[in-house]
Amino acid sequence: MLLWELTSGRRPFEKYSLSILSSYIIQGHREETIPETPKEYSDLYIKCWDAKPDERPCIETVHEELKKLMKCSIEICPKDDDDIRLTENNESNDSGTGIFSDSGIQGLSIIKDKSDKS
Repeated sequence: MLLWELTSGRRPFEKYSLSILSSYIIQGHREETIPETPKEYSDLYIKCWDAKPDERPCIETVHEELKKLMKCSIEICPKDDDDIRLTENNESNDSGTGIFSDSGIQGLSIIKDKSDKS
């Protein structure tokens, strides 16, 4: 849910009371993906929501997928009716941070683990 929360800027299931939330989730309900979210990112968090725990990616897989996504940058062109494109970012990022920004997560920084050499 954290990955979804980062792109939505909202708490998940905020319109539901805690008393019914667990049964709602057990019935298979999930939050809707945010339309402006890159497909690779939403695909990752949807995999994390699988009802079968054995089908969910392990944290190492999630970490690797996020590292791959950090190598891409999101280019938003408001002049082109919110045209969103993923572009490969070939520039070195010595700060160890990746910036993802769209209307829901302006200025969000994801800080890489200092022990991570990639």
